[in-house]
Amino acid sequence: MRLFKQNKESWGNFSGNINIYDNLKDSDIPKLIKEPNIHSIQFYQFKTPNEKTWKVLNNFYEQFPDIRLHIFWYDLVDFGFLKHLPAVKRFAVSSFMTKDFTPIKDYLDLTGLSVGETKSVAVDLGFISDFKDLKYFYVDGMKKGLASVSQLKNLEVLTLRGVKLPDLEIIQDLRKIRELNLLFGSYKNLDAISTQTNLQELEISRTRQIPNYDFLSSLNNLKTLIFEGMSQLESLPSLKGLDSLSKIQIDNNSRLADINTVRDLQSLETFLLFFPENFKAALKKKLIDQAFKIILDSKTINATNMWRLADNKTKQILKDKRLNFGVIIQKLNRYLMRNNDATTRNIRKPGDTGILKFCTFTQNCNGLIGWSSEFPASAYCHPLAAR
Repeated sequence: MRLFKQNKESWGNFSGNINIYDNLKDSDIPKLIKEPNIHSIQFYQFKTPNEKTWKVLNNFYEQFPDIRLHIFWYDLVDFGFLKHLPAVKRFAVSSFMTKDFTPIKDYLDLTGLSVGETKSVAVDLGFISDFKDLKYFYVDGMKKGLASVSQLKNLEVLTLRGVKLPDLEIIQDLRKIRELNLLFGSYKNLDAISTQTNLQELEISRTRQIPNYDFLSSLNNLKTLIFEGMSQLESLPSLKGLDSLSKIQIDNNSRLADINTVRDLQSLETFLLFFPENFKAALKKKLIDQAFKIILDSKTINATNMWRLADNKTKQILKDKRLNFGVIIQKLNRYLMRNNDATTRNIRKPGDTGILKFCTFTQNCNGLIGWSSEFPASAYCHPLAAR
């Protein structure tokens, strides 16, 4: 199976992310929608589409509004082209040099919006309050107007990357959030998460200053929990009360020595444990021993990545417990390709001056190849997860 398929004329298919290379015509619409796994249309290398191309795309979006449009241009973006695209509902923009994103609201009525990292810290996102039907919102980096998130009453998925706030009161009165991702941030108080009784997925990655995890006990409907790159985490917090949790991922936590609270998860089906590079051998052995005891004692776990670390005797026991290896691989593959960026979403966040000139798996997955200019590492490391 070919992971990346390139149309000889106008676009390439990168795992469902359609990277446009040339102007489009009406006859392209049925061809585009037949592309395997299509989820996004992206402009990266092609920066001069004509008016006809935008109108063709608008006809496409009138028929297929769930497909995302992603503008991935480093330089200042003139959003005037959006006047030809009123049918777009899910919009992502990665533009390091753009300072004003307000014109987006003048042209679009969105259900999904993603704004990538910018050089300017004066960018104001207060305009997002105009999108009353917004369900998905992603932001990378500190920006003004984040308090407007509190007015997004229909918000279902929120991703904050590189955001530093004293607390999360902006979500206090939101009642529809089902997925929350906190990446590369800093928060002194996360008690507001306890108000999110409909929350189903929570990822906390490389987030500092968290005083405690008491808020977890209130998340009765949580199904997926991810701890990634939490350098101060020495033992998993209490997981009691998470009666619906079916998947836990413990990933790259450099000081972690105790995961025994996983035993309290009575509905756990998928257990994933990953170690950081250069992890202390003694800690690794300790966690592996704990992990196998948890898996072998569990009556519900049916998927884990710990097979590769098991001896033959333990592997046979796992098979006897009906842990299907093929199912495990499928689940891991779905996770790795989720949003087409999971493989690098948690790369260390560099400064604004970092420059990347190499090609990675995620660049290929998103069609970010054939660089037309040097690209800031800060704008690359987490390709937008706009829904």
